[in-house]
Amino acid sequence: IMLGCISVFFCLFLSSQCIVFAEENVYADNLISVYSEKLGDKAKVLAAWRFHHEGGIASLAVSSDQKRLLTGGFDGAIKLWDLRNGKLLRALHGHKTWAAVLTFSPDGRFALSGADYQKNDLILWDLDRGLEVWSINVDSGVNDIEFSPDGQFALFAAYQEFQYVDLERATIVWTGSVDEGWWGRIGYPFGIHHVAFSADGSYAFAQWAARKMLVWDVKTGKKITSFQDEAVSVGAFVPSQEEPVLAIGGVEGSVVVWNYLLKEKIKLWKAHQGEIKSIRFAEGGERLVTVSLEEGIAKVGDVATQQQINKIDFSAIKDKVRDYGNAEFSLDGRHLFLEADDAVIVVLELF
Repeated sequence: IMLGCISVFFCLFLSSQCIVFAEENVYADNLISVYSEKLGDKAKVLAAWRFHHEGGIASLAVSSDQKRLLTGGFDGAIKLWDLRNGKLLRALHGHKTWAAVLTFSPDGRFALSGADYQKNDLILWDLDRGLEVWSINVDSGVNDIEFSPDGQFALFAAYQEFQYVDLERATIVWTGSVDEGWWGRIGYPFGIHHVAFSADGSYAFAQWAARKMLVWDVKTGKKITSFQDEAVSVGAFVPSQEEPVLAIGGVEGSVVVWNYLLKEKIKLWKAHQGEIKSIRFAEGGERLVTVSLEEGIAKVGDVATQQQINKIDFSAIKDKVRDYGNAEFSLDGRHLFLEADDAVIVVLELF
């Protein structure tokens, strides 16, 4: 028995590692009626859970099947929840501070977590067994992490660079840095904010501050192109699963669709009046879902015509949803997971 573990957990030591189990009767608080009443007919609330974290939620990740949720709390714990009933499945402890970013592996068996700039570590977790597989100390805090489509590699973004990691060997294969002179060295807010892979894992994408999109060849570890548009400051981006294009959501509310192989801008339109926090393709790339926390609005648009298909207005809970909080779409783009105050996650149906 590990001294210091709170009463709802116990630890077994195997090869100096700690397996953490949750008691069967630990559940999140169900607040769906509260948020349904607040939003009325302007947004359909599928779930609203208050998860147990002291100080609130720092990060979240949704499994590809939408059955499980990972939350990283400011209390230092990472917790795995069953989204169907709010049950706590596991609690993981390894970071010396909170996990600033989280992500599931494609098969949902593993997760990666990264700490902020104060305690610079990246941890790979075995979720089935509740084990820390390994941890890597990095030179600066982790801004974002992403598994490769085959789950064998990962990208993680630091403030001044991003790195391609072999997960089985726990080694860094190559490092991509930003050649921006003094601006590229000073870090946040001018560092690498987000990273992603192309659908086949051949290309790696990195967002440098709000200024530029960078594209790397994964096999060679070399930069092949970049994108910058003075009319659009990058707030979020997502690669298509069907075509060699990126959808880029701007700080000023614009959307750009950019072909990174042809190196040309295909479409540009105004989607929001505020910063686009998150963006995702849906319906085989025919639709694009976007959300602006500043507006309190999510939209579903037609990529070909740039016409609005649906608008979800959650401005009635703007007092609970912070502009800089977490907002994640499900893999299919049909649902939006919003972080609200008091460690609450609200799930909205988009279409």
